[in-house]
Amino acid sequence: MYYGRFYAGGRRVKRKLGPKRQPGETTGLTKTAAERALQKLVDQETRLVPSAGRVDLQTAGARYLVHLTEVMKRKPSTIQDYEIMLRRHLVPFFAGRSIDRIDTQLVSDYLVAKQRAGLSSKTVGNQLTFLHGVFRHAMKKGWTYANPVAAVDRPRDAEADADVRFLTLRGGRGPPTVRHRPGVRCRRLPALPGRRHVRTAAGRTRGAAVARRRLGDQRHPGARQLRARRVGHDARAGRYR
Repeated sequence: MYYGRFYAGGRRVKRKLGPKRQPGETTGLTKTAAERALQKLVDQETRLVPSAGRVDLQTAGARYLVHLTEVMKRKPSTIQDYEIMLRRHLVPFFAGRSIDRIDTQLVSDYLVAKQRAGLSSKTVGNQLTFLHGVFRHAMKKGWTYANPVAAVDRPRDAEADADVRFLTLRGGRGPPTVRHRPGVRCRRLPALPGRRHVRTAAGRTRGAAVARRRLGDQRHPGARQLRARRVGHDARAGRYR
């Protein structure tokens, strides 16, 4: 069964849309049909916001910041970042419009304008996330009946090869460390054949250097086993010469 929930006039509305279509059947609602039915209900329930009750983005954003500070108990540094977003970026762009007159196309224009101004995709994405919260809070208060930010795709960084990894040696010694992009799963790298460690710039391996130091010190508990192992390896190697 499909159900729809939305806000209208400051109240939360829940309506039954219809039965869900099961695989192999021809009766019931598909997901697309359920979305159309929900939109129709929203259009029927919602009305234009009275002129006396309209608020602009500056007022809605300021009230949302009070809500985040007093109710949600967000950190002061987070509130300060949101205030900068609201004062320097959002309010100047959407000035002269009430919050219920901001549509999806206008939000998309804001995204493009900020990226052309030189802001990074992460910065613009953070601003859209804050704007999304402002509209969600405004819907609960009855200042608007839609959230145009929800239909806008977040900006992404330039495409990069997800399989590219960079190997670096820590201080020129020891096994390499792997640097990868955040959010990308790092796969285990296959071991190099015949080597326990990657060669350093000096052309020696760490494992071989440790073995030579232990073999040179007869007092080391593992010196006898390491020497016997090396002798056995040399004997086997001579067999194939």
